[in-house]
Amino acid sequence: MQMKNKKADQLVLPESLKLIIAVLCLLLLIYLAWNLYTLTTTKSKLAQARETLSQIAGKINGLKEGQDKYMIVSPKDWYLLQNGDKLCICSKEDLEKSKDICCLNGAMEKLDKEIIFDSFCTFGKVNSCVNLGEVPLDLYFVNKEGVIMIANKYSKNSEQLLDELLEFKGTEGKSILELCQGFIEETVKESKVKDAVKEFFSGKENDVIFQITEKNEKNLPVLIELYIWEGKASSPFACYLHEEAVDRTRVISNSKGKEYLIVLKIGRMEEVEESVGA
Repeated sequence: MQMKNKKADQLVLPESLKLIIAVLCLLLLIYLAWNLYTLTTTKSKLAQARETLSQIAGKINGLKEGQDKYMIVSPKDWYLLQNGDKLCICSKEDLEKSKDICCLNGAMEKLDKEIIFDSFCTFGKVNSCVNLGEVPLDLYFVNKEGVIMIANKYSKNSEQLLDELLEFKGTEGKSILELCQGFIEETVKESKVKDAVKEFFSGKENDVIFQITEKNEKNLPVLIELYIWEGKASSPFACYLHEEAVDRTRVISNSKGKEYLIVLKIGRMEEVEESVGA
């Protein structure tokens, strides 16, 4: 009887060991397979930036007329910007140092065509850029007489944005254009126009100044001026737009034939300290 138990123990031990070895081998294979998968499918952000920028440069250089678009899916939280005749994608840390450092340490492509950004991100003194914090996002390219305009999904382009603004109907039930027309006819209060404009820009990323002024050769005062950034409105004394801001205008006239300008300035907002008199 004892002899049989010893033989059984000798048989059971190797089988248990085999099972343990098999499990360990299986775990090792899973680990190696996962590492191989991540190596082949997950690229570094720099590699992602280079691939994305190569696609963008190809779109720009190949756009002979009309417009095109490209969906950016990576690298998340990096920045696309213009630096002279170069287009670059880099990290926030490199952009904080300078545009040149950004292009040096990030991805960089020299372009054959002149480009302008109709899309702005509020990052230090950099104006011509797109924040890739919310990828995927669509990037739009428009060829205007050989110059390629780049816009992101938030601003699209400034002409479209002004059109959408004027056509927007808020809680008042009237379009902003109708409210502006009523304002110059003195049938709509200034506050109604401002409220509708604030409502339109609520939650949008555009930094803008909305104005209504008389269309005249003289330097007449602005009748309505509203500063908006990051979906918030402010007094005109609290901030100003960067000098590279894009202006878009529409001309409207009242029943007496007097002309007024609706102005939308789009760019990067900067805060300024109010001076206090002695």
